[in-house]
Amino acid sequence: MAFAVLSWQYGTAFQPKPPISANAAYRSSTSLFAFSQVTEAKQNVMDVAKRLKEKDGVLIVDSKAKADLKAAVAQLEASADPPTQQDFDSKFKGDWTLLCSTATNADGFDTSKVPFLNQGPLKSIRDYINRSLQVQQRIRSMTKSGTVDRIDHVLEYQPPDTLKQLLDNLPDPLKTLNINPLHVTEGNVTLIHKATVESVEPVLRTSLSLESIVLSVAGTTQFLDPNGSDLVGINVPWGEFLNAGSFDTTYMDDDIRISRGKLGIVDQLRVFIRSDKAEPFAEEPPVVDWDEEMGENSGEVWVGGASEETEQAVSDTNFEEPNGSDKSEDDKPSDNSS
Repeated sequence: MAFAVLSWQYGTAFQPKPPISANAAYRSSTSLFAFSQVTEAKQNVMDVAKRLKEKDGVLIVDSKAKADLKAAVAQLEASADPPTQQDFDSKFKGDWTLLCSTATNADGFDTSKVPFLNQGPLKSIRDYINRSLQVQQRIRSMTKSGTVDRIDHVLEYQPPDTLKQLLDNLPDPLKTLNINPLHVTEGNVTLIHKATVESVEPVLRTSLSLESIVLSVAGTTQFLDPNGSDLVGINVPWGEFLNAGSFDTTYMDDDIRISRGKLGIVDQLRVFIRSDKAEPFAEEPPVVDWDEEMGENSGEVWVGGASEETEQAVSDTNFEEPNGSDKSEDDKPSDNSS
């Protein structure tokens, strides 16, 4: 009696659910299996990419390493659906860190057969570059409409201060030799591209043309900005004709993005991981009008941020050990230098 009253008052709330059909159960199990495949393939790509970056750096040239990366990426692409419009709207813009990349039509070469690459001075230099070089891809909208129209490739490098950071087994006098007299802490080379999203579905394709190159330097001396400042900019002539390319985003989620592109005759495969979300429009840095700032002549070079004192300091620099005190009074930059 009580169950009847409750059923009358609350409708079908207490009615038993119909049994799940065999087709629905099959679809559910299939979806779970597909999701598991994608998750496993994605983790494999990240593991392979990180392992190769630690060994070879961001640009892979070893033939076996390239084959391992291509196989892992192909497995992920075969398991997952391509990016959708929703993926593009919510995930594409932002900062992406390059894990590793292949950029050639050839099969590469077996680096294990080139001993001097894996031992001695070249190996030490390679290891240091791998630790100190980072490549960022920054996908931006420079208008309030939110349309992707700019992509920067930023190469960030931390130079060594002494030779012992680059080379092992050096004589003691050379270990502390100062090879960074201006105490540069970081150097950035930014390749600024005009970007156009040609399509989103069924293929997320973006075209690029190089517009300008900017060199920025940060340092701890009085002549350099500790937060970094732009020193040199180059306006690239005819970028849309001579320095153009495109890339397809074949997989993308909140953590990882796969891109395949072509620049001239060179095929490119790149694996990125998310490093940051895109800043709001109001926080974007102002766009430099290169024609206005640098002159209408394409290819013109501008120099900024480096004061006359900096130029004088570079010319007067004494390349000695960090603690050396042999610089004469005449060699020191005066307070009245101009």
